[in-house]
Amino acid sequence: MNNRFEPSEENVKALGRTILRKGIRWCAFSGTGIEFVSRGKDVRIKIYGDSTVTDPDNRARLAIYVDGRRIIDDMIKEKEKEYVIARDARETVHTVRVIKLSESAMSTMGIGEIITESVLPTAQKDFFIEYIGDSITCGYGVDDENPEHHFLTSTEDVTKSFSYVSAGMLDVDYSMVSFSGYGVLSGYTDSGKINSKELLPPHYKKFGFSYATSGTEGDTFKAEDIEWDFSGRKPQMVIINLGTNDSSYTGDNEKLQKQYQEKYIEFVKTVRAQYKDSYILCILGLMGDILYSALSEAVNTYKVENADFKIETMPLVPIIAETEKYVADYHPTKVSHRRVAEALAERVKHIASREFGKVLGLKEVALTFDDGPNTTVTMDVLDVLRENDAKATFFLVGNNINEKSSVSIKRANEQGCEIENHSMTHSAMSEMEEDDFLEEIGQTGKLIGKLTGVYPIFFRPPYIAVNDLMLEKIPLYMIAGYGCDDWKNEITATMRAQKILSQMADGRILLLHDAEDNQAAAKTVEIIIKRARALGYGFVRLDKLFENRHVMPLRGVVYNEAIAIKKPDENEEKQDEE
Repeated sequence: MNNRFEPSEENVKALGRTILRKGIRWCAFSGTGIEFVSRGKDVRIKIYGDSTVTDPDNRARLAIYVDGRRIIDDMIKEKEKEYVIARDARETVHTVRVIKLSESAMSTMGIGEIITESVLPTAQKDFFIEYIGDSITCGYGVDDENPEHHFLTSTEDVTKSFSYVSAGMLDVDYSMVSFSGYGVLSGYTDSGKINSKELLPPHYKKFGFSYATSGTEGDTFKAEDIEWDFSGRKPQMVIINLGTNDSSYTGDNEKLQKQYQEKYIEFVKTVRAQYKDSYILCILGLMGDILYSALSEAVNTYKVENADFKIETMPLVPIIAETEKYVADYHPTKVSHRRVAEALAERVKHIASREFGKVLGLKEVALTFDDGPNTTVTMDVLDVLRENDAKATFFLVGNNINEKSSVSIKRANEQGCEIENHSMTHSAMSEMEEDDFLEEIGQTGKLIGKLTGVYPIFFRPPYIAVNDLMLEKIPLYMIAGYGCDDWKNEITATMRAQKILSQMADGRILLLHDAEDNQAAAKTVEIIIKRARALGYGFVRLDKLFENRHVMPLRGVVYNEAIAIKKPDENEEKQDEE
């Protein structure tokens, strides 16, 4: 049975700056859209056009991805259109992404109701970057290989731009504020006169800017009339790529370059006023590096005058014409964009590690299973893991370990899976005395060590029931995770998979069960692996999840994901008590 869902934050994850009006989520800037996990036999979605639907040169272009594959690429020619984006013979789980490919100035689009059985928003990534720029950031002309051709929204594709590509390489959430031809001092000009009409800073605090009129009958609006609400999620990094269009006015004139520096510093202050703690990376050079020295000097001046050292510059190697060629209006090809994206991603990884202790660019999760071992469901799960070359971690209940079930433990060990501790009796340890819960953990550890030759280092408390005494006394690293209520027989495999996929993000620990009566377990794992692999995820053991992120787990902490956590030392705790 299909239901209708509006694209609210309860149902979808918004990508970039979007607003919800009258049940429609409006998108202006390049790369804006939504993402969600659907469950059902078919998925349909309504898309709304603006006043440009009859303008072939400027109407909006959109793409719809299902499980990482683009299945719709269309120009919005109608005020309202329903797209069928999936049709399956049986109930199926899909991850869906709807993206506005073209830029804000020419047109906008609205995303309406989603029609399917069930939807959930995808998980928020651990890192968020805001990209600010011009036509390069928008992916101007990237689908038109004739450099003599000019601007059309139909040849713009932000997903091939360095900004979108680098965000994908880093596996981060993103937002983009970009306009073709815009600068901080002057927009593009070929007359030698300043173009003060096409400046980005006046629009930075807006939902967008567009020559089009957005909305539906009875609720029309202009994107630039809506102030953007900066009170929401703040980016850890802001990447600014502005100066290419300014250089068409300044050339190598030192006086004009000085004016560019002043305007650039002004804009950096505007960004900093919104994001006190963000790290700012200023880049320039792909379509010419005339102003890079001026940019670098401006940033150094800003640092000294404002005692703000959370900012740096990065030069971009200009287009290599002989090998990379050009697209419309001599803009960079997707080859040039990818080269820049790769270099930028490496710089961002370094900054993220240095400034935030984050390891970016990995897309790994840990599949973990509780309540085994047994000779039925555990074996079925191991079959799926072997067929898909995936590793997992099994948290065992000591009372379930016997001569028969030990076969599955040995097989899991042979397949490279990890065996860990889930107590002896599966009782709520938060209600036990210290000696009792330590005895349970110790007994189970000995049984596992005897069978595998390796003693557990991780422990998942039954029912995730934890108290302060357990945190203080248990000598193993404690694990929880993101689950899907899969111990309930009425929850189908597709329902379970949808819930897990909606929580999927790098470094997360996925909590499933391989108890003997959990007949849907293997099917659930099969769906999860298939869909997550299509999105670029790998499956690793729990110990590798921590190791690959250079995270040393701490005792006394319950982990849902492999992230570095700083525990307060005793002096800090005493100060807090005082």
